[in-house]
Amino acid sequence: MIEKSWREVQKTFFSNKDTVEFEQDLRIFNFFADSKNKIIYGYGDIDYFSKEINFSNNSQNYNRGLVIINYEIEINVLKQKLKEIKKKLIKADKIAICINKFLLYSEKENSSANKNYDMALKDIIVEEFADYSLKHYFNPDTKGNVFNFASPVTQFFLFYESY
Repeated sequence: MIEKSWREVQKTFFSNKDTVEFEQDLRIFNFFADSKNKIIYGYGDIDYFSKEINFSNNSQNYNRGLVIINYEIEINVLKQKLKEIKKKLIKADKIAICINKFLLYSEKENSSANKNYDMALKDIIVEEFADYSLKHYFNPDTKGNVFNFASPVTQFFLFYESY
């Protein structure tokens, strides 16, 4: 028996399950809508998006990137992974980074980190991708009581205007 993804399971709750798209997924599809002739780097839980986005992991010069971290990861490991990914996206004009914030943890307390979890995560992204303009999506009302397995609930859309 083939196990269904969380996205597929959640879609079964809707009467139009074959056509429904989640808001988080639509933002990603819309962000890359103008990417038909672009070389797009994909990392992480990107399979669902392959139906409309053509990914390549065989290039040295990616125009764009989609990074979806939907697995348990420690903050310092996340920072290192973002540094590695950024090296691959040195010429990218658009990058979407989506992180399942409920699977992010720290080995030790950081008293200088923002107390707002979403803003602390945003600070990490801004620090690593300081040369990009940021459009940040998250739901400030979740307070940890809403969880969407279909896709990460914290998304960062980065633009680099000079390329």
